Amino acid sequence: MVKMHLTERKLIHRVLASENGERVLIAGFLKRKRILGKKLVFGLIQDSTEEIQAVFSLSDIGQENLDTIAGMPLQSVCAVEGTLQKNTDPTKKSELLVSAFKALSISEPQLPIDLGPGTETGMDLRLNWRFLDLRDERQRTIMLMCSDFERFSRDFFYREGLREIHSPKIMGTASESGAEVFTVNYFDTKAYLAQSPQFYKQMAIAAGFDRVFEIAPAYRAEKSYTNRHLTEFVSLDVELGYIEDVEDVMAFEERWIVDVLDRLKEKWGATVERLFGVEIEIPALPFPRIRMEEAIEKVNRSGMSVPKGGDLPSEGERRLGQLIAEERHHPFVFVTHFPFSVRPFYHHKTDPVTSCSYDLLWNGVEITTGAQREHQYEVLKGQLAEKGMKEEPLTDYLNFFRFGCPPHGGFGLGIARFLMALLGLENIREATLLTRDPKRLTP
Repeated sequence: MVKMHLTERKLIHRVLASENGERVLIAGFLKRKRILGKKLVFGLIQDSTEEIQAVFSLSDIGQENLDTIAGMPLQSVCAVEGTLQKNTDPTKKSELLVSAFKALSISEPQLPIDLGPGTETGMDLRLNWRFLDLRDERQRTIMLMCSDFERFSRDFFYREGLREIHSPKIMGTASESGAEVFTVNYFDTKAYLAQSPQFYKQMAIAAGFDRVFEIAPAYRAEKSYTNRHLTEFVSLDVELGYIEDVEDVMAFEERWIVDVLDRLKEKWGATVERLFGVEIEIPALPFPRIRMEEAIEKVNRSGMSVPKGGDLPSEGERRLGQLIAEERHHPFVFVTHFPFSVRPFYHHKTDPVTSCSYDLLWNGVEITTGAQREHQYEVLKGQLAEKGMKEEPLTDYLNFFRFGCPPHGGFGLGIARFLMALLGLENIREATLLTRDPKRLTP
């Protein structure tokens, strides 16, 4: 039995940066193998960071071990010890000359889905076997980029003086209009799963925390079967205190997006271009702005027929994104000054019928909604009545504003939708670790 201490294991991306001739221990999945006669086997070993070709030769590991690796099913897990051989040709990858190896877990020989480029396995079957699907380099890269997106965002927010909060996801009243919420039994009463941390991040501002953010699950009981909607997703939410107006929120958001994209491009740019055929572009500041009424006029002049005084449908957003790209050569656009009639009661107004709110479109796809909030208690109660809503279910929320509250505003973003737009994905489920939609509760 070969003795190997997995605590001494080195990740493959670090091995590839090591010196020629260094002796290392790696461990991972057997992704591919080639058997050359009776004396040589090439095995491609993959861990969470990279892959490397391991060379198993009869002279180094003996006949029994060579037979073992030759017969080992793909996707089995093994530990491999050997000497790094760096190729003098920079276009060719380094190899690991194996001196010892150990099987850690043997895979069944027939996988239920195909892995790798050009797979013909359908989305539903891939989601049924998501843990295998994520071993594919393309799928794994999406999840690793998601992790880095959150890390880079946190770095930016902390530099800007924000503090992270964690708000309840079980609520006594709906966090938005009351529609499209999941109702759950909560002992002898009913509760709701939070659609967003909206009320609680505003509470944090009223408590004096100035600037806050949260990255956490959110829930929407929408029976939508499109490739852009989920019933559970990870939401990134920001709230900024002591703002002059909604422009401060948009300026903050666009700086954050540019900072995160710049760091993602530095780390992942080459990989994204190779796997997704997409170049990560760093947009110029400031992003274009257009009032909703002007946006409707623009898309209507292009041949559409969108009623005035409302919102843009998805097709209208796509058309507007195309027009802005053609005219302004920019992938982003803030659509501002939404009619108050299509916005929540807590949005601040610029006039009796217009809200201080916006949507941010990226290549014609909405990725964030933001606004300046109404922070005056009596005004907020009046807007609640204007929407035909009762005060009693929102007593706790209204209390935040009774004893003084700074002017504030913020935005929310679904991380999966951001990655979908960045990588040109056709289905948001690829940007989610495990999908929850109207038809899927497992795995």
